Amino acid sequence: MGLDINNPKWVGAWWIGFLLSGTFAVLLSFPLLAFPRSLPGHTKYAAERGKEVQAQTGQDETGKKPGLRDIWLSIRLLFTNWPFMFINIAAATE
Repeated sequence: MGLDINNPKWVGAWWIGFLLSGTFAVLLSFPLLAFPRSLPGHTKYAAERGKEVQAQTGQDETGKKPGLRDIWLSIRLLFTNWPFMFINIAAATE
């Protein structure tokens, strides 16, 4: 290639950026390790959330269980939602 140390295209110490980034990441991890595993009151909150999840059933507001017809209705509502579809098309073409 004909490159030597005096050539302006020479990139000599390309690895120093990785070394500095790794050192910074390790130094930043020490304060993060000082946080507790769980916050005070976590067990009380988790127990309340567990009761809410167990209290839910597979029924909607009318008391009926969702079926195949509800899935098709949801799909139709999604496909006729123009802002949602245009955002999906934009994200797909990006």
